[in-house]
Formats: sequence, C-alpha cells, structure tokens
Amino acid sequence: MTLSRQAIEELLRAMFPAGGEHFELRLADGEEPVSETESGGVQVRVLLLSYETDGERHIRDVKEQEVYLLNAAERADAARTTAYLRAWARALPAIGRHYGGEVDTLMPLDLFFWEALAEAGVREEADFAALFESAEWLARCCRQRERDVFADEMRYLGVGEHAEQLYSLRRPSIRLVVDAEQYVDEDDRGWQFEDVEEDDAPVGISKIGGLPDLPPGVAWPTIEEHPLSFLAQVRLADLRGLAGAEDLPDSGLLLFFYDADGRTNHDADGKWCWPARHRGGARVIHFEGDPATFVRAERPDDHRLRVFHRYTVERFDGERMMPPMESPFYDVLDDEPHDNPWFFKFSRVAETSEHDPERPIHRLLGYISELQGDPYLEAHRYSTGQDFEGGDRDGAREREILREATKWRLLLQIDSEPGDLLNQDGGYYYFLIHEDDLAARRFDRVWGIAHMH
Repeated sequence: MTLSRQAIEELLRAMFPAGGEHFELRLADGEEPVSETESGGVQVRVLLLSYETDGERHIRDVKEQEVYLLNAAERADAARTTAYLRAWARALPAIGRHYGGEVDTLMPLDLFFWEALAEAGVREEADFAALFESAEWLARCCRQRERDVFADEMRYLGVGEHAEQLYSLRRPSIRLVVDAEQYVDEDDRGWQFEDVEEDDAPVGISKIGGLPDLPPGVAWPTIEEHPLSFLAQVRLADLRGLAGAEDLPDSGLLLFFYDADGRTNHDADGKWCWPARHRGGARVIHFEGDPATFVRAERPDDHRLRVFHRYTVERFDGERMMPPMESPFYDVLDDEPHDNPWFFKFSRVAETSEHDPERPIHRLLGYISELQGDPYLEAHRYSTGQDFEGGDRDGAREREILREATKWRLLLQIDSEPGDLLNQDGGYYYFLIHEDDLAARRFDRVWGIAHMH
C-alpha cells in the first residue's frame, strides 16, 4: 500500500515536535507543509529550533528548510516507511548527540538519515532505531555525505578527476575558542605579564597561558636548567566525540611548553642554530589522572622566564581542513602540481579551512595556518639534518624529502593575536610531531617551529 500525502502529514504531525535537549524539529507553519513532486516523491518543510538551556528553555535560532523525504518506491512500502519514520523521530536525541548535542551549525536536512532505507533487510522499527543509535553507522553516513559534497564541489571547479586525491588530504582539526573578554589590547600585551605569580582559573581546565597544573611532586619543565615558558594545557576529556580526538589520549592533561627566549637555540659560539637535542625548544608532556587533582605550579625564580596572560578555552570546535597551498602535501599527489592547470583552478578558490579565518586561530591537529615558509619541511630537515635546495622540488632526492615531510603532523598551533601573546610580531608557534611518534604517543619527540612576519 502506498502512503498518501495526507497520511504522511498525519504521521509527521503525530511525531513532531521531536528532538533533544538543545534542539527540536517541527513541521513548518502554513498550508500543506508536505507536498508531492512530479516524480511521485514527497517533500516536507520543517523548522529546526535550537535552544539555550540556562535553567529555562529559550529559543536561540530557527531555521526553515524544505527536505526531500521519500521517493515513489519508498512510499509504496507503507509499513517499512512508517517504521523508518517512527524510529528516526525517536532517535533524534541520539542523532543530536552525534553532532555534539548542539546544532547551531546544522540545517534541518543534516538530521535526516535516509541512508537507512538503503539498508537491505531492515524493515522493523527496532532495526531502524538500532541504526540511528549507532555512532559508527551515523559517522559512516556523514563521511560519505562529506565525500559526495566535496566531489560535487571539485566537479564544479573543473577538477573532478582529482577529487579522490584531494579528498584524501582532508583532515579533522579542533579549534580552541578562548574567552574573548580576556583579550589584552595593544597597550597591555600578553608578553608583558612577566610578573604574573598567580592564576585564578580552576585547576585542571583547558587554557592558554597562565601557570601550568602539574601532578603533585612534578617539577616545572626545563631545558639545560632553563625553565620553559608554559603555553597551553588541554584537558583531554574535553575533546571526546570530536573528529580527530582519537589520535590523542582520551584522558589526563596534555601540556605544552617552549623556549620563548630561544636561550637554548645557540651553539657553543653563541651562534643561532636548531640543535636536535632541544627539538626547537619545545616540550609536550602527557600526564594521566584526574586534572582536577593536580597542583597549580609556582613560577620559577628566573627573571627571564615569560609567563603569559591566561586565556580560558571556552569550547572546542571541530572543522575539516585542506593543506596550505604551498605545503609539500600537494607535491606528493602530482609530479608538478604547481605547474598544472587543474591545480591552478583548485588553488584559486580553495580555502585552507572551512571555518571563519578571523584570528586568533588556535588549533589542535589538522594543518597549520600558513604564514611564510613550510614548517613541515623545516621539522623534517631539522630533525634529520638534511639540506633542501630552495625551489628545486622536482629532483628525486628533493621529492623524497618532500614526501617524508608530509609524515609530520600538526599537534598544536598557538596564535600570537590578539595582544601579541607570543611576542613574535603577529606570528604562530607550531608543535609538530612525526606521525609514527603521534601514533605511539611519544610526545617528547615534538619539534617547535616559530613563524612570524
């Protein structure tokens, strides 16, 4: 029996509103929110409401969209389609949790998973519900949707034949969004907070700057007896559920230190260098345990040590990224990508990040925000002592070096803006780690790279 338009509307009205703690779906206002297409399919106009929940529920945003709900063949199997719709409505809280609980960046279409109707052998409401409540199944659907959208974009750009190659370069990244009210202005820059002795933030939270939280009895990290400046700490539990977080430990605290003055990056004659034993002056340490039980470290007695203004991380946002245009990742796709028309088309419109590029850009994983030079190539060269002949990227030796450089991963990027946090002329500090060391959790093998204007 085929489901009529009227029967579908009655079914949806019985199910809606439906949703989770921070959102719900409703049928749109007006006559006939459910309509038929010329091919016999069904479209529905729906509202997606997102809520603030500070004791009471307040509407934060409303989005309306027309969604293609069913095709003619799916309507013809009334019992199966009804089971699918009922299970989907019941599972909306689980679908919302898959997206992190809040839906500010989503449209109504993103909450519909018609892929379940393509699963052979699934007919009963309980079977559909099991799919919708499976985080693995939802993630697989979202990855395929992302791949399809990317392929469509590449075809539009005229480089569709390279879509799979380019898609293979996309990586998840996690943005650290700090409390904007804590920004310091140009006359009160972060690097001038050298007399900071206290940090009133709760112990064990994610933050940039301030004083680190260490397990009891653990000393402030040093290189050759020089205390390192504390740059950031991440409470790893805050990252759960975000794409890319699986590359990091799932608990404890990850702390980042670096040689802000470059005191250790000089040879015996006082000449600037990048000694491998210092790894660019960077130090990353992972401590297991409950960060709330750690102890706020006291500032070492070293007048040259910089203690930066503390910025509290308000939230972590997921994003997907392509590599910077001048990075070696494109070199390994093509013998001469920068000389080929397809790459020219792609590079003219491609964005390094799908997020708002407004600074500051603090991020875990993904790719660097390009400034000048190539940190991936630098990390590989400094760690191996290899030279690289300038613009010659086509020789066999040079291409092998470029290929090896792509095995380095961004672990953390800290921006100096606003307030010139790093005192380095509006630049970035990158913690990079080889993919093998990241997989083995060998954070003591990171390299620090500073880039500035």
